[in-house]
Amino acid sequence: MRARVEKDALKYLALGDYDRAIEEYKKLIKEGIENPEIFNSLGDAYLRKGDIPNALNNYWKALEKFEADGLPENAYALAKKISRYENSKRVYIKLAELSSLLGYHDEAVDYLNKCLDMGLGRNEIDRVMNSFRKVASEISKDMINEPRFERLFLKLQEIVEGFGDLSLAHGMGSEVLEEKTLEQIQEEEKKPEKRREEKEQVQKKKEIVPEKEVDIKTRAHLISLLVSIKENLGVSRSEDLRELVEEGKQLFTMGLYEAAISSFQKALSIEESPEIYAFLGRAFLERGEAELALMAFERGLELAVKVKDRVELNYWKGLAHEKRGEVRESLESLRKAYMLDRNFMEIQGKMEEISGKQRRRH
Repeated sequence: MRARVEKDALKYLALGDYDRAIEEYKKLIKEGIENPEIFNSLGDAYLRKGDIPNALNNYWKALEKFEADGLPENAYALAKKISRYENSKRVYIKLAELSSLLGYHDEAVDYLNKCLDMGLGRNEIDRVMNSFRKVASEISKDMINEPRFERLFLKLQEIVEGFGDLSLAHGMGSEVLEEKTLEQIQEEEKKPEKRREEKEQVQKKKEIVPEKEVDIKTRAHLISLLVSIKENLGVSRSEDLRELVEEGKQLFTMGLYEAAISSFQKALSIEESPEIYAFLGRAFLERGEAELALMAFERGLELAVKVKDRVELNYWKGLAHEKRGEVRESLESLRKAYMLDRNFMEIQGKMEEISGKQRRRH
C-alpha cells in the first residue's frame, strides 16, 4: 500500500495538485505508517503549496522521529532545511545540539550565539541551559572551539543572573519551546499584550507553589545546571594543559622552537599563566621574534602574582629589549627583576654587560 500511495502522491506533486498529494500522505499516517520520511514528504507538499506553518509542523515531527531512530545526520539536514523558513530560538538550539553531536563544534557555538543574540525569556532559560550542557559534554576536548564556547557560556551566565526574580517552575521552558509553531511565535511577537494575557491565564490555571518556594527551587535548578556545564567544560582540561606545557618544554629543549610555540599557544587557549607566557616568549626570542616575545612577557607580567614569576618575566623582558637594541628599556626591566631578587647573579652580570656596551659606544 505504501509504495502505491507514495507513487500517487508524487504523481500529484508533479501535476501541481498539492492538496491531493497531501491527502495521499495523510492516508499513510492514518494507517499508522509514521515514518520520518513520510512526515518530511508531507512537509515538502505543504511547502510547495505555500503553506509554510504546516510544512514546518511536519518537518519538526520528521526531525523528532529521525532523532528517535538514532539518525542525527538526517535530523541535522532537516534542521538546516527548517532554518531556511523558521528563524527562531528553538531551531538554533536544535542545530547547536545536533552540530555538536556530529562534531561540528564551530557551528554549534555559532548557533548558540545566534540564540542568545535573539534574547531569552525566563521560560526559555531552562531549555537553553540544558542545550549548553549537551554541547559542553561534546566540545570539552576541542582546543579551538572550547574557548569560544566558554565565552558564550559566560554570556549565558550573565543573562541567567539578570533574572533575579525568576519564578517559573523547572521544565516549563522546555514545554513552551517545543509546543510553539512558527505561526504562533510570529503572532506573539506582534501582540505582546496578548502574550501577557495568555501567560496570566495559564498561570491562573496552574496550581501555583508559593512564590518563595518556586524561586528557591528554580534557582537551585539553574545553579545545578551551571555547575554541570562547568564540570563538562573541565573534563580532561587540567590533564591536557599539563601535557601541552610539558610537550612545549621538551620541544624547546630540543631546539624545535616553532613546534614549542604551537604547544604553548594551545596550552594558553586552555588557561593563561605567567609560566606559559614566559616559555612562549623565550621560544619567540630564540626565533629572533623579539617583538612577539615582548608581548608574551608583558602579558605574563599582567598575570603574575608570585615574586618568582615577576623576576623571571622581567629578566627575559630585559633580554628581549636588548635584542631590539633598546638599552634603556632593557636596563629598566633588569633592574626591576634585580630589585625583587638580589641573589639572581645573572641579572647583575647582564646589567653590567649592557651598561659596559653602552659606555663603550659613547
